[in-house]
This record gives sequence, C-alpha cells and structure tokens, in this order.
Amino acid sequence: MPTPETALIAAIHATIATWISGTNAFTGRMRPIITGVPVNAIFVSVYGGVQPLPVGGRATTTREIAVQIMLRGAVDASATTLSQARALWAAVHKAVISGYTYCLCMQPDPIPAGSDGTGSPIYTINVTMKVEA
Repeated sequence: MPTPETALIAAIHATIATWISGTNAFTGRMRPIITGVPVNAIFVSVYGGVQPLPVGGRATTTREIAVQIMLRGAVDASATTLSQARALWAAVHKAVISGYTYCLCMQPDPIPAGSDGTGSPIYTINVTMKVEA
C-alpha cells in the first residue's frame, strides 16, 4: 500500500494533472524555491493522527492519519493560488484511494497561511485518511 503522501499526490495528479506533476509535487515539509523546486508547488506530509484502535476484537486495527498539503503560488498571484487551492481541495475531499477507507478534508475550504519569505502566497489543506490493517 502506498504511503499517505504518495497516495494523495497520485490522486491529485490523476484529477488535476494540468498543473500538478512529478516536478512540482513533493513529500515532506515545504522547501525553499531552488533549482528543482519551483515556485508553484505542493508539499504533502503526515503530521500525526488518532491512536490506532482495534476493531471489534479482530486482529484488524483502524488508523486515522492526519496529512497536511501546503500549496505555494507565485508572487502577485493570490487569486490564481486560491483557485488552485480550491481545485486541490476538491480533488482530495472524498477521493477514492486504494487501500484507504476514506479521505476527507478537515475544513470546508483551504486555509490561507500567509506567504513565504519571497512573498509567495501559501494555502494549507488538512486531510484525514482512514486505513484498516
């Protein structure tokens, strides 16, 4: 089963491949703008979740994994970045991902998170993914 990060990136790419590709989607925390890490990029990382719980006396364990997606847009492109963040939210909320019971955004809209040191706008989307193992 793919990690939550790679599973979300694949689901996003399958839905909005017009601007999300292998060259601007990364696992882990946000990285600075350098060669190989463009301005317009997403960063997907696991940041916790609910304690694993046994399911009805079976050997199965349910885990809810908390994942954060951060989107960085171009300077002076706040409206475009918000539009991209909303498309990202729509691609992820209720996404059907193999191996996961559900994938749900935790807020009704992307959260504006200010800007980075270059003035690029940042939005964040918090996601819960459930898996039974």
